[in-house]
Amino acid sequence: MTPEKALNTILSNTGPTPIMSCSVAEAGGRVLLASVRAPDHLPRFDNAAMDGFAVRAHDLRSASVKNPARLHILDEASAGLSTRKKVRSGTAIRISTGALLPSGADAVVMQEDCRIHKSHVEVFSSAATGENIRRKGEEICRGGIAIAKGEVLNAGSVAWLASMGVRQVRVHAAPRIGILRSGDEVVEWNSSPRLDQVRDTHGLFLKLQLERLGINPLLMPIVADDVRHIQKNFAILLRSSDVVMTTGGVSVGPHDKLVEIAKRNGMKILFSKVAQKPGGPFTTGVKDGKLWFGLPGNPFSVAVCYMLYVRPALMKMMHLPAPRPAWFAANTKHPLVPPRNKTVFLLGKDVRGKVLLNPQKGSHCLGAFANSNVLVRLEPKTSASKTRRVACFRLEEVPGNPIRLPLPAGRRSV
Repeated sequence: MTPEKALNTILSNTGPTPIMSCSVAEAGGRVLLASVRAPDHLPRFDNAAMDGFAVRAHDLRSASVKNPARLHILDEASAGLSTRKKVRSGTAIRISTGALLPSGADAVVMQEDCRIHKSHVEVFSSAATGENIRRKGEEICRGGIAIAKGEVLNAGSVAWLASMGVRQVRVHAAPRIGILRSGDEVVEWNSSPRLDQVRDTHGLFLKLQLERLGINPLLMPIVADDVRHIQKNFAILLRSSDVVMTTGGVSVGPHDKLVEIAKRNGMKILFSKVAQKPGGPFTTGVKDGKLWFGLPGNPFSVAVCYMLYVRPALMKMMHLPAPRPAWFAANTKHPLVPPRNKTVFLLGKDVRGKVLLNPQKGSHCLGAFANSNVLVRLEPKTSASKTRRVACFRLEEVPGNPIRLPLPAGRRSV
């Protein structure tokens, strides 16, 4: 099966997670399923945009450096501490940024344009009506559409919704993910392995990637190569998860029993091999709408299969836009001999439009990620003639979603 057919097969068997209401504080990275209307005005009240003095603009019509306006200071208003005094002709109230605009004032003059005395202030410039004032509802009015259906919430838009009092939004639930790692040779990354063991990187890599999609996975303890233990843990995860991910145990070795275990648990195997390197043994199954991703055992293979297949499926489940990797054409610095019968994936660095391939090409090599910014796809060809043309996508696209600003809100009268 080609990589493209494998991805199509996975996406055609992937359905959306249930719709739910969630706290706006937990909605980052989710797609809005219903437009959100503002329950309050923003700003909520007329307030000062500068530190200075709240005044009547008419009092300053002739003010200049040579002819300052002299105003009596009535009181002071600061953010959160307003005043009940009213600005009348010939008076001013000292005001801080964000403070409620006092009654009677129709402008704010900057402190830099003033000379403050004990009981009065001299103002050296005129002011237009409304100058340095943030008007109630200036950003959005109560009832206006704050963010439209289908938009992806980012940190800024979440904070914006919270500022107007939105508490709940309708989104697709994050899929429940269970991760099973197995192998006698594998120990936790923060453990001290024996000479014949390796530190696990799969759990750490997958957990970090999933968290950046807003998913908190269940990471089971590492299981030894014992069919009974693997079967027990696989069944537990299948009951409690929407997606089960396993690492290792899907190749053709004597201890690779996960395909057999998945079938025993009722999984229909969609495919068990992809014509690619690394990650050829990647296997996918489905049961009652639940997915199993059998990731290979080598670290780079896990990373490639997650980027190409798992992440797009999870994005589709959460109704996120454009789940497929955004490939673009590029030229390598040096010509390459194309593979004959399978797609090859490499890491490289895009430098001013030329891709430099990382010399670390093994499926066990993770160090190439440290100085790479693109994943390179080299397609198979029957001809042995060399080529420079490859397909790439940027690795920074993998962890998260594109930044989407809130849609401009229509202004309505207050």
